[in-house]
Amino acid sequence: KSEIIEKRLLGIYKTENPSICKIENKETGEKYLKIRKRLYKYLLNFPEKRFKGANLLDVGSGTGENSLHYALMGANCDLVEFNDEACSRAQDIFDKSSIDSTRFRIFNESLFNMEKIGLRNKYDIVTSLGVIHHTGDKEKAFRILANKVDKQGFLIVAVGNAIAGIQLHLMKWICRCYASSEEEM
Repeated sequence: KSEIIEKRLLGIYKTENPSICKIENKETGEKYLKIRKRLYKYLLNFPEKRFKGANLLDVGSGTGENSLHYALMGANCDLVEFNDEACSRAQDIFDKSSIDSTRFRIFNESLFNMEKIGLRNKYDIVTSLGVIHHTGDKEKAFRILANKVDKQGFLIVAVGNAIAGIQLHLMKWICRCYASSEEEM
């Protein structure tokens, strides 16, 4: 079941990747980083200093913008993403950044196949934003993530909820009703 769901989701994400943010544009990039800093500092009460020197695993890293933010705050990042096109973009934005290439690794793999790619046994911080609710086995996905967290570490997970799903489906329906082509949508 998980493989079928992943295959369908990958097809959608190769058409329209929801994680991409054009941070190459200076204004967009600064705004994005400001929002991320606000999220961690004020909403999650997770100070920036926690990222300094931390080994961080970002599962479902998408196109790498969040991971780049973690690295800019000092984390050593392992990115795991099942979409090869998203991995290419992540590699590109990291290559263009000031981050030393020894401080990040990008793996094109599924959450459910992470044991075969040479990750660390445990991490100081594990993040997975907007991934678990897209899997066929949410409990197993959570256990996999939780098992990668060091005893003194942190697990940061974001999942979709019913209200956001309704809003998303309504937006898609409106686009389909009023657009005459994929490009227009």
